[in-house]
Amino acid sequence: MSTVGFLNLPSWMVELRQFLLEQGQTDLVRAPVLGGEDVERPWAALAPDEFFACVETGLHFPDGRSPVVDRWPARVITADAALASRRWRLRQQATTGVRGAIGGTFPLLDLHHPRAGYPAPRRLLAAPDGVAVAALTEMEHTGRTLEAALQDIQWRNLAPGNATRHLHGLVARDRLALLAGLLFGVDVDPDAIPCEGLTRITPRDVELATRLDMTIRLLAAAELGDGGLSLWVRPVLLPARYLLAQIRSGSEGAYLQRADQSSVFYSGPATGPAVILRGMIRDWLEPVPMAAPAPTPPAGSATTESGRSAAGMVEGATSPASFFLRFALSHFDLTVAQVLNVLAAKGIGIRSLYQPENGGRGPLPDNAGHSEPELVVFTRPVEERHLSEALREIRDQIKLATVKTCLRTEG
Repeated sequence: MSTVGFLNLPSWMVELRQFLLEQGQTDLVRAPVLGGEDVERPWAALAPDEFFACVETGLHFPDGRSPVVDRWPARVITADAALASRRWRLRQQATTGVRGAIGGTFPLLDLHHPRAGYPAPRRLLAAPDGVAVAALTEMEHTGRTLEAALQDIQWRNLAPGNATRHLHGLVARDRLALLAGLLFGVDVDPDAIPCEGLTRITPRDVELATRLDMTIRLLAAAELGDGGLSLWVRPVLLPARYLLAQIRSGSEGAYLQRADQSSVFYSGPATGPAVILRGMIRDWLEPVPMAAPAPTPPAGSATTESGRSAAGMVEGATSPASFFLRFALSHFDLTVAQVLNVLAAKGIGIRSLYQPENGGRGPLPDNAGHSEPELVVFTRPVEERHLSEALREIRDQIKLATVKTCLRTEG
C-alpha cells in the first residue's frame, strides 16, 4: 500500500475527519496535504517538493482548492469525474482511482467483477445522480414544478445550492462515462454522449405517469449492439414495478444485463461525503480492476493509442425504442386525424393511444395555464431519427397541434 497524501481538502473537512476516525483510518487523518491549504492539526501542509518526494498516491476532491501543480503523484484517486476522464484520455486508467467519482453506483463494479468470469456486459441502465432522483421524487409527491421541487430538496440538503449540472444531466453523463468505460472496456469522451436533462419535465408529465402506474427517472445507459456501443442520458418513463423506478430520494442505482441474459442490480445511498470517501478508500486499498476485454468493434471503428475501443463507438445509432408522446390539440376531432396521419406516413407504429381525463372536469391546464384537449400516444419500437422527423413535420405543418412531451419508455 503506497504512501498517501491529499492534493487538496474538500469543503466538508469536519465530515472528512469524522468519517476517517470512525473507519479507523488514522493514517489518513495524519496524511500530508499539498502546500497552500489552511489545515488544522494533525494534518500538515507540505511544500510541493516535500510532498511529491514522499507521496505516491494523491487524493483529490472536486469541491476543494484546485491544486496548481505541474506534476502528479504516481497514482491519483479522485472524486472529480472530469479530472478522471481527462486522465483516461491520457491513457492513465491504470493509475487513476475513480470509485469516488462514479459515486453511489460504484459497488456495481464489485458485483460484476471482471476477474470472476462473468459473461460480458450487454446493457447498463443506471440512475447515477441522486439529486435528479430526489427532484423527480419530490415532483411526484407534491405535484409542484421542477424549480419548486428543487428548492424543497435544497432546503433538506439533498441538492447543492447550484444544481445546474444535475438538472441538465451532466453529472449523470460524466459518471456514465466512467462506469461504462470500466464495464465495457471503452474509452469514452463524456462530451460525445447525447445528453438531455430534466428541464422539460412538467408536473403534468409526472401526473400522467403516475396515472399510468409509471415513473419518470433520469437514466444513463450504455448498450452494446450490432453497430457498437451506444450511450445516452435522458429522462425515461418506467413501469412502477421496475427496480430502477422504485429508487427514491437519497438513493442511486444501476441495472446490468450480461450477454447470457443474466443480470445484476444494485441500489444504495446517493453520492455524498460518506459514499465518496468509501469509494476513495476502497481505491487506495484495492485499485479497481480494469474492465473485461473490450468488445470487438465493428469494421472501421477507431481505437485509441492504448488499444482500447475508442469513444467513437458512442456515435453509433441507438437501437429502436418505444416512446411516450403527449400532444395538446385544438379542435381535437379534426387535429387528431392529422397527427395520426403524419405518424403513419413516417412509419411510426402506435401501440396505444388515449385522451387523458381529469375526473370529468376536462383536460388539465398546462404550465402556461391554458386548458386544451390532449392526446397521449405510446409508439411501437422505432428509430429515434424517424420519430424526430415525424414530430418536426407535425410542428411545422399542423398549427393546431403542439408537441408537449416526448419520452423514451422501457418495458
